[in-house]
Amino acid sequence: MKRKKSISILLGLFILAWFFQYFLCYISNLYFITSLIALATWFFLLGVVVYNLIKIILKSNKDYFSFLFLGIITITLYITYEHPYGIINWEKFEGESFLEANYLGTVNCLTKIQLKAKNRFKYSSYCFNKVFYFGTYQIKNNTINFKLEEETRFLDTNGYAILHKDYADTTKYAYISLFKNPKAKRSMPMRIKKIDLKSLRIK
Repeated sequence: MKRKKSISILLGLFILAWFFQYFLCYISNLYFITSLIALATWFFLLGVVVYNLIKIILKSNKDYFSFLFLGIITITLYITYEHPYGIINWEKFEGESFLEANYLGTVNCLTKIQLKAKNRFKYSSYCFNKVFYFGTYQIKNNTINFKLEEETRFLDTNGYAILHKDYADTTKYAYISLFKNPKAKRSMPMRIKKIDLKSLRIK
């Protein structure tokens, strides 16, 4: 009974970490560490199910309560396997994005910038780790000036980006060049996935 209680507590913590994992990205390296622990926990719980299921089958007196308990664990493992990033899109509660630009690097590492209302922006990095950064922005002509709350791997606290129009259709903006800081000579080309010129007051 004591063992089942410990496993129940572990299962509860695992569900909470899986359900609210999005918010772990707000703190650097916390998502990565928690993901490793969660992965180890997933395989441990799978081992618990297989081990106890064999024990119950070999017993002459079947413990149907244990069957039910293992069934709950199995369903949880299946749902988290099918939906590893959760079942709720928490990002929609952060407000609409007026501009969204992505850069897909090596080993499918994704960098994303989203410009939101009240001159707030979100910088997201999805690679071996997931982490979010926030700050403010100002747009002047075709230049976006950023003020990050903390420095990132590619973007300093005072980085900037330049908007570029499509070569084939000069009425549309196609990508931005993201510069780490005003002294940087190299930039990261980011494809624009969404842009609301009216909300951003860009001509």
